[in-house]
Amino acid sequence: MTHSHGSSCGSSHDHSHDEQQETLGEQWSLYRYVDFDKATCLNELETDSLRNVLRPFHLRNDTSLPVLTSAVDEQLLLWIPFTQMVKLKAFSVIGGGQDTSPSQVKLFTNNEQLLDFSLVEGANPVQTIQLAQSTSEWIEYPTKYTKFQNVQSLIMFFPTNFGAEHTKRSSPNCLRS
Repeated sequence: MTHSHGSSCGSSHDHSHDEQQETLGEQWSLYRYVDFDKATCLNELETDSLRNVLRPFHLRNDTSLPVLTSAVDEQLLLWIPFTQMVKLKAFSVIGGGQDTSPSQVKLFTNNEQLLDFSLVEGANPVQTIQLAQSTSEWIEYPTKYTKFQNVQSLIMFFPTNFGAEHTKRSSPNCLRS
């Protein structure tokens, strides 16, 4: 719905574009297809914290929600299964601040056997993406769309951060088709 806010100088501001983007974001979100009962994160400090950061599109910037923090070192390994085959066009990652933000992600599809640090480190990812050192900005990273057409599960391996002992992520995934 379009609405405007008047000001003392007589100008107005139209919010129809923001609302349209929000609607399209929810429509293209893969959140509703995530199998949360099976989703797994290795090296998470708090059990089941992956559930806190896989968020619907409209909560992507909510900083009041819990973060995902690595336990032993900076590495995080996420396995995100879906309830049906999906097409992954893009994803977003919001880091935890300063040097704790992940600096790289390696993406693997349809290979649950790689849910082991020693195996995933030597495997060839479908795509590797260098991430921005962001503390609060929502950044969308496109995938090589043709390689992410029939995805039943996604492994996201975050091998490094920007220099901290542990990695923190407040909103790792708004997965989009």
